[in-house]
Amino acid sequence: MRICEPRQFLRPCLLLLLKERPGHGYELADRLKPFGVGDGDSGTVYRTLRALERLGLARSVWRPSDAGPARRTYHLTDEGHRALAETVREVHDTMRTLDGYLDRYRRSQSPASGSAPLLPAPSDVDVQIRWAAAAGQSSAADQSSVDSNAG
Repeated sequence: MRICEPRQFLRPCLLLLLKERPGHGYELADRLKPFGVGDGDSGTVYRTLRALERLGLARSVWRPSDAGPARRTYHLTDEGHRALAETVREVHDTMRTLDGYLDRYRRSQSPASGSAPLLPAPSDVDVQIRWAAAAGQSSAADQSSVDSNAG
């Protein structure tokens, strides 16, 4: 386990994916991959979806499938939209905290020591991608970044 692993990030990611469009468990597990959460474990995804439903953040309906049995399709509720908006505010706060931490680390790197900083300064594109992601938006740059990191 990594020390800074976002342990509770699966729920916010599922809320965002359901805001984008309804889906069933296996499809949502696949759509989670770019976020690096869920580890492809559909059982964890289904348990989290059922928890979202119990909390009133999502609802599900059974839909017939062309390829096999009916599937439970999940949709975001009004309460789920509100929870997602609150989560985005929390992510913005967390980003500010982490940016402050990384800025402080960068400043602690002494050019006189001859060692190069371990972390490069973020580019404008990096910052725009992070802010768009936190706001639940997507851009071509964001998708290309995700695609290039996936391989």
